Amino acid sequence: MTKIRLGDYVFELGKSSLYDFKASYKRYLTFALLYMFFTGFLFVPLITYIFNRMIRGISTGSLLNADVYKIVLSSTGLIRVC
Repeated sequence: MTKIRLGDYVFELGKSSLYDFKASYKRYLTFALLYMFFTGFLFVPLITYIFNRMIRGISTGSLLNADVYKIVLSSTGLIRVC
């Protein structure tokens, strides 16, 4: 029975990981670009719009966590945001 040293195992694991990454890096880059696109052009403006509507609903210049909970948990608060 041969004994595998830890250094050999780590080296082989790194080598196989690099080989796997070389085989599929285009898919990883495509996913990263699509994720950045959707985050930048869809999610950020949507969250900004909702935040803006919350501030207008309270009619103050600041929004505290307690105010957010009051808006979200009350039916009239949600109607004002929409």
